[in-house]
Amino acid sequence: MYWASGIAKVLEVRAPDYSKFNDSKTAEQSSDTYHSSAILKLKRNKLGNLFVTLTKNSVQLWGFRPTALISQVSRTVKSIEEYGENIDVFWKPDGSLIIVQTNQNCLFTYTVLPFDDKSYKYQFGRVSHHYVSGVGTDEYLIVSTKTPPAIQCIPWIGEPSGTKTNILARLEFLESKEATIRSIVFDRRIDLFGWLTTDGKAYAVQFNENDTSIEKGAKIPPLYWTGYCFHGSGDIESAPKNRATCIAINAKFSLIAVGTEGLVYLIDISHISASSVTSLAWTSDGHAIAVGWQNEGMAVWSVYGRLLMTTVRDDLPQSIPANKDAFLHGINDLFWSSGNCVLFLLHNAKSENDGQLYTIPFAKSAVTTIHSPDNTKRGFLQMDDRLLLYRGGDQEDLSAINPDTIVWQHIPIPIMYISENWPIKYASISGDGRYIAVAGRRGLAHYNVSSGRWKLFGNQQQEQEFSVRGGLLWFKQFLVAACENVRTHTHEIRMYSRETNLDNIHMIQLIKIPSNILYLSIVDNALLVYCADNMMYHYIMTILSPQDNGGIKSISVELCQQISFVGVIHAPARVSSISWFQPKLHRPFTPDTIQTASIIFLIDGKLVLLHPKKSDEGEVQYDLHILADKIEFYWMSTRGIGSLKNSLWACDSQGVKIWMNIWSNEESAKDWQSEVLLSATKECLRIKLEFYPLSVLLDKGIIVGVQQQTSFRQSLEFTVFKLMTNTHLFLQHILRYMLTKDLEEESVAFATSYQGLIYFGHALEMLLHHVLEDEAEHTVETGKVLPRVVKFINHFPHALDAIVGCARKTEVALWNYLFSIVGSPKDLFEKCMETGLLKTAASYLLVLHTLEPIADSSKDTIRLLSRAMETEDYELCKELVRFLNSIDGSGKTLKDALSTIQLISSTSDV
Repeated sequence: MYWASGIAKVLEVRAPDYSKFNDSKTAEQSSDTYHSSAILKLKRNKLGNLFVTLTKNSVQLWGFRPTALISQVSRTVKSIEEYGENIDVFWKPDGSLIIVQTNQNCLFTYTVLPFDDKSYKYQFGRVSHHYVSGVGTDEYLIVSTKTPPAIQCIPWIGEPSGTKTNILARLEFLESKEATIRSIVFDRRIDLFGWLTTDGKAYAVQFNENDTSIEKGAKIPPLYWTGYCFHGSGDIESAPKNRATCIAINAKFSLIAVGTEGLVYLIDISHISASSVTSLAWTSDGHAIAVGWQNEGMAVWSVYGRLLMTTVRDDLPQSIPANKDAFLHGINDLFWSSGNCVLFLLHNAKSENDGQLYTIPFAKSAVTTIHSPDNTKRGFLQMDDRLLLYRGGDQEDLSAINPDTIVWQHIPIPIMYISENWPIKYASISGDGRYIAVAGRRGLAHYNVSSGRWKLFGNQQQEQEFSVRGGLLWFKQFLVAACENVRTHTHEIRMYSRETNLDNIHMIQLIKIPSNILYLSIVDNALLVYCADNMMYHYIMTILSPQDNGGIKSISVELCQQISFVGVIHAPARVSSISWFQPKLHRPFTPDTIQTASIIFLIDGKLVLLHPKKSDEGEVQYDLHILADKIEFYWMSTRGIGSLKNSLWACDSQGVKIWMNIWSNEESAKDWQSEVLLSATKECLRIKLEFYPLSVLLDKGIIVGVQQQTSFRQSLEFTVFKLMTNTHLFLQHILRYMLTKDLEEESVAFATSYQGLIYFGHALEMLLHHVLEDEAEHTVETGKVLPRVVKFINHFPHALDAIVGCARKTEVALWNYLFSIVGSPKDLFEKCMETGLLKTAASYLLVLHTLEPIADSSKDTIRLLSRAMETEDYELCKELVRFLNSIDGSGKTLKDALSTIQLISSTSDV
């Protein structure tokens, strides 16, 4: 879902130039200041608008957009000698303090003082000293000390006497009493800590400041920490490559990634490397993880293990000089910018002047911001300042599958909007692809793809009074946005028309919602609103004609029902997507049919179907069915072709899973029993892909996706990252699945809908080829599908081409088995001659030449050459002449053929 696009930029840290100052105090500071430009560490703040870099003697404060140095503090030589060199840096969660740790276990705290007006007006405050090291939460600075080995929680506000301390040796879950804590990470959303200890083990830990395990008045201090070892439990000295080096928590998908001296792993994904993992960084949406290596480059994986991009190559040391994009040779640290569209990389410093800071621009799927049916329907990518829209579906068949065709439309986001409201948090496209909407820190804006025009709020005060929280979607030409009023901190649904200006006076609906909105979904005329209190609200929307509404086109919204999912969904914030799933027959929705709609949602990678049924008291209840695990996103089709009319598609790390026509009988869909539904949802088709899928073009029979291309050239001073569009034909997979289920009649009807595609014959050829090779490899006699496939192919005029194309792709050893099913090649050749398929007949000559004596194949060639001359197909004549010459280098066969043709021609003239 994330791909690098463009080139890396270098950010430099330069020592202050004191020569331009004339006062003696500054001159004295210049002579007494230790200078080092090599960056050691970098960290962004929680809000994502600032980050800091650290050198041995200084700390720099940066702004993100534009990326520029705001402020810098350098330490003197005396300070370095007394307290040690800088080695690490941390943020207080609210962004008001920067904490710098030295190699002599001293902590400098720098106050960040913002101004009320525009950017770059930040400065550092007073400095104080503390002999600690660690990380911060909202309430505490949590530090690990070496002497004595302990974990301490020091309150940000209040007296140091409020510190909560535990000696590590008393924590029973720590397997080694000699090991100390070397690194701590914390995720506030799931209240979980990750600890790495000096013996290479990793722990998942939780903090409980109100410990009740110790009786009041007891002299033994309470234990505030509980946890368990999830990596390296037991003795790992025998496998030093398994020692943990870094850790990262993914709250959105409830995962923890661990980097070791030999690999990075997450459940079942891994990458073996000769270099130690130095850094891990999840995107804030949890969909991707960036990994940096000590002596190599970096890579990005999707959440369940699809390699999206990498700079690691075996030939890199020979092809790229060390002074070109130094991050290719080693990463010390990395993090994602706010909005996840830029990756910051710190090169692994190997000298005093090394340690460069780089930024790489990334494109991400808009599904990472809004997992809506419309966003999953087409290729729609988002960058830091623009949108990329896939237009291959609007082109001819061959252009759509040609990777060299320009199929991406670049849509810049207005500077006027993005300069005030960066980063863009949401991007949404309408079902017909005509309208696009974006929302940043405040307000929103929308775009007409046909006219190329944006609409922004004319009144900036109105724009700044609300923030989109929970998504924004299109319903026809109306924009539906889940918002929070930043002044009153209330939650609401706002609706605007594309045809009017963005202004509160033109707002067509304002619906108050009692809780924080997590997710919106629109299917047909139904609006689903899912909230943090685990309540789901179902609305039906009706467009009012201008005659019914005083000359203005508007919407009426009716609340039909509200459902509590307490006990069903245990962590509402971890729901990635939620939507209706209902056959087209039962739409548009009414207050009655909306209660028969199934609900699909994705949580922690599990794709779950909730199917409604009414209790004896008339209340709607839901049966829960888990369809699949480790799913990254999904899309639905209720307007597909044939067996894909009511299909569900899900993307995992290997490819896609397809549930075809879950409602095989739409009339009985509302009366389904649980056992029938359970049986249907267990059946799915799996298609492996060599690229990451973005969308499905059902009418063209292809899956569209993206692959990363990384260009290293000696002539360039930099590396170029490109997006390569890829397509995969899915028709042969669907047809094979149907024929395996003995659905011949249905498969013919389905294939007939695609018969007009220029590559339909190729799909039949691939179907035959895959089935042939699989059955030849597995010699089980029962359940053979090849005869069904051949019978199916013979329904179409492409059959003869598909068979010979399959034969030419297949090893000769399998020809006997193939032609025992499809018929003898001689008979098929004669059939081509009878029907005038001369070029296809020429392809069969190659098969006949292999299986028959040369004399017999030469006769067939002469017959075909004669027919080609009669039809004046001279290109085919050239090919046949070359063929005759190739089977007999002496030229005798060719001369005999020409003589025979001349004789035949003379006879026919008489």
